[in-house]
Amino acid sequence: MDALKELFSICSSLNTYQQKVLKTKLSSRSKKSYPFKIFERLCKLKKYDQEKLKAGIPNFTLHFHYLKTNIEQNLHLLEEDIETKVRNKISAANFLYLNGSYKWADKIIAETKKIAQDHFMYLQLLQLNNLEMNLSMTKHASSYYNEKVYLEKDEYLQKFNFEIKYTCLAAELFKIAHTKDHFKDKRKKANELAKKNRIPKNEIALLEPALSMRYAYFEMLVQYAQYNIEEFSILAKQMFELFQKNKKLQTANKVEFLRTIVNYSGGLFASKNYEEIPKMKALIDNFPYKAKRFQLYTFEYFDNIYISYLMATIDQQDKQMVLKYIEDCADFLDANDDAINQVSKKVLMFNISSLYFTLKMFPESRTWINRYFHQFKRKSDLFRDFYYHNAEVLNLLLNFEQENFSILKKEAKSYLKKTTTAGKEKYKIESAVINFFINTPFNKLSTNELIETISNLRKEIIAFSMNSEDERKFNERYFNFIDWFETKIEDLKNL
Repeated sequence: MDALKELFSICSSLNTYQQKVLKTKLSSRSKKSYPFKIFERLCKLKKYDQEKLKAGIPNFTLHFHYLKTNIEQNLHLLEEDIETKVRNKISAANFLYLNGSYKWADKIIAETKKIAQDHFMYLQLLQLNNLEMNLSMTKHASSYYNEKVYLEKDEYLQKFNFEIKYTCLAAELFKIAHTKDHFKDKRKKANELAKKNRIPKNEIALLEPALSMRYAYFEMLVQYAQYNIEEFSILAKQMFELFQKNKKLQTANKVEFLRTIVNYSGGLFASKNYEEIPKMKALIDNFPYKAKRFQLYTFEYFDNIYISYLMATIDQQDKQMVLKYIEDCADFLDANDDAINQVSKKVLMFNISSLYFTLKMFPESRTWINRYFHQFKRKSDLFRDFYYHNAEVLNLLLNFEQENFSILKKEAKSYLKKTTTAGKEKYKIESAVINFFINTPFNKLSTNELIETISNLRKEIIAFSMNSEDERKFNERYFNFIDWFETKIEDLKNL
């Protein structure tokens, strides 16, 4: 991303208060200055347009760099969250201590410590504790040697170490879940990690909310890495309820709270508890923190779940609302293409194509699947191959629906060959569908014969799903072939 586009991304995400702060700093020079004009354009433009930003401004590069430097120097004034407030107070207390204003420093430390304790900010409590220890060595502190300060240091260290330990373990489990290892190996690794680091239930009950949240996330990812959807959903709900009960936990852990809403929504979808998902959508839409990273995270993860939910409940949805939602997703994707992670982009493109397919809008579905193939190539790791394989199968379904039978057979043979030579374990469901398109003489079959052929394939896929938990989860998570074949059979019967 070039510097101008990056600054546009920042300025367009500023709220009214933040814009006012920066305008005040810039207007100290002149409201008619070119840097001020560039800033106003950056804030007002709905879509990035380099020509409009540069129009009528001589020596644009010079004025742009002045603006960028000015904004960099004042970014610290824009943060309004509790972490910034505590960090600034710690800096103030340290300044006062270094300059001999011990009583004043002691007063600020006491005020800040209360805020940090209420919000479970263990790192900041350790920093405040260090200042308290320094102050306890001066004659102006509440006592020359404060034993309580030293005891509190041990307490904060234990809590901080617990937080770091289970945060790192959660990251390790997330890594296990997304490696190319076979499901059995993933389960084994996740189980070994869980056995070594689980704590007794009676100790879990004594944890503070912030530590309970970290531990619950660790346990949830143990289930995620093992594809235990039911247990994952239960733990995701527990985490969500924990946040709902504690507003200060939400305030101090905004990213974790947003991630919990997303995980809970994923659990609701996986367990087919569709009624609660619109409530999660409302929570996401009204999320009080509007930083760009939160918007991107929501788009990368929640919107993929919501699209899947719309596909699963398409008969109950207003079609115009669904189309407007897809258009908004497409606009956001185009506007933030450089900032969205590649895996989420891949899933989103596949889901948008799938949703259009579900709506029987085949040309639009084709546009998105072609865009997918243009942007992404087959990768070596199993997680990415899952989506690529399914994109290929969705492309076959599109050719079938649009009666491109000659292309259909050719592409099906190509996909089967690539799947075989890729050296990865392929799913029986996927192989059965591809072989169906290779071996079925569609032009020679009557409608009744085609219905019978599709019905036999449907039974075969159901058998695969019943005999293998992995096959069932794969079918439900990536593309529900059984649902499509049932719909197709009904369509053929109504001809």
